Amino acid sequence: MSFSVTPIGIILIMGFIALLYKDFFREKHLAVANGASFVFKDCLKKFYIDNFICFVCLTFLTNLGYIVKVNSFEVGLFTPFYTIIWVLSLYFLIAEKKFDKKIIIVGSIIAVIDIIAVVLCVVFPYKNGIITENRLWDLYLAGEDVKTYSFSFGSIHIKYLFTLFKFTITLATVNYIIKDEDIWFKLLEIIVKMSYFVVAYGFIEMIALKLFNFSTTNSIINFLFSVKPVTDYVSQGRFQGLYKEPSHYCLNLFFISLFVILYLIKNKNTMQVKNGILIGVLLALVLLLMALSKAFSAVILIPLSVFVFVWYFFSSKQKLSLILAIIVLTALIFSLIMNKTVATAIGFESLNEKINGVFDSIGKILSGREAAFSSEGSRFTSMFESVKLLFYRPWGVGLGNTDAHSSFFSLFACLGIVGAPLHIYIILRSGHFSQKSLIFGFVILISILFIGGIGYFTSIVYPVLFFMGYLIFPEPKVKKKKVELYEKE
Repeated sequence: MSFSVTPIGIILIMGFIALLYKDFFREKHLAVANGASFVFKDCLKKFYIDNFICFVCLTFLTNLGYIVKVNSFEVGLFTPFYTIIWVLSLYFLIAEKKFDKKIIIVGSIIAVIDIIAVVLCVVFPYKNGIITENRLWDLYLAGEDVKTYSFSFGSIHIKYLFTLFKFTITLATVNYIIKDEDIWFKLLEIIVKMSYFVVAYGFIEMIALKLFNFSTTNSIINFLFSVKPVTDYVSQGRFQGLYKEPSHYCLNLFFISLFVILYLIKNKNTMQVKNGILIGVLLALVLLLMALSKAFSAVILIPLSVFVFVWYFFSSKQKLSLILAIIVLTALIFSLIMNKTVATAIGFESLNEKINGVFDSIGKILSGREAAFSSEGSRFTSMFESVKLLFYRPWGVGLGNTDAHSSFFSLFACLGIVGAPLHIYIILRSGHFSQKSLIFGFVILISILFIGGIGYFTSIVYPVLFFMGYLIFPEPKVKKKKVELYEKE
């Protein structure tokens, strides 16, 4: 039996032990010293909150690596934190009986729909098998002979059902456990502070490559995470931070930009001018790193981020002219990048190829021809095939039984025309909406179109972003110091 611990795993294990000491042993010692009673349930809530904050922050640092590896079994970076979150969520649901009943009911309905979808696929097969990995799915669509998996209640499907269970339990209880809006604002502040590190590393990565032709990302990932990136994007002049690939890096930078915008708007009237300028520069650098990732999604996500900033930061009179300027500027930059000569001159040749590949792929697919087997061709072919799959299987094929290159299309292909909207509903219900935060929430949903994998739809990052928007853009007549969302239920 082989056993290994990564350097990043040692750091996280030490941090986890520190949380245990802070929330239990230290609290007990202080209680005894002050002659007060030690309340174990309160310590559990503090431990839950600390793990929740760590989990969300870690999400925006990396999506690579593992903590411990035993033979071929790996314990991921997020596993200890998320395990504490959903286990304590289940405990508080049972012990205190405070939870959002509608989320539990709808989550249960989704599970039933999912199981029925798999049963129907077993009884009435759509094809001989189904692909469960993006890479194999792409090869399958390209006509190559690859192994397919029969529709069944296998380990993959059970894994996704269990993920749905954990996700539902967490969303149903999180707003009962974390009621104080000051805690949410503390999380927002921590993410903004952490984003300075993300930006600093991004520019260290760029400078090391440009000046010394040295890949800090590959070196750091190999050392800290004991894992190599799937592709050496640095050799292509693209940047990926501490992420699996540039598209993931770009999406997480987009989320960070939204948190920075929320922080800037929240403190708009109280922040000192120099601090406001510093946060504004931080936002600009985050957007610049998104562009340097040279991911196709950056062409869409950067204007969306700027749009959110303009929409919520400026007055109504200024909005129209500024948004028009964003549209014109985006169209201008888009047209320049589409010109191969200009794109090559400014170092965006790969992005030029991607954009032209997108239009070429869409044109071929719509005309009934086979798209080129490229990143863009396979992406749009997968989306198109998932739509066809939904047409023949409107009830879906079950979680984990197909995986297009878009979380949105994957969700509908897996759960169908009933299950997918219900899944979106529990995210929106947990995250909440106000009339003022609708635009903010809509922008977040658009981003889901540009990243692959059903796993993104079971990430608690989306509800956290929605909820932050709800707190910072409340209903005009609602002014509360503390948030007691479910007090009357």
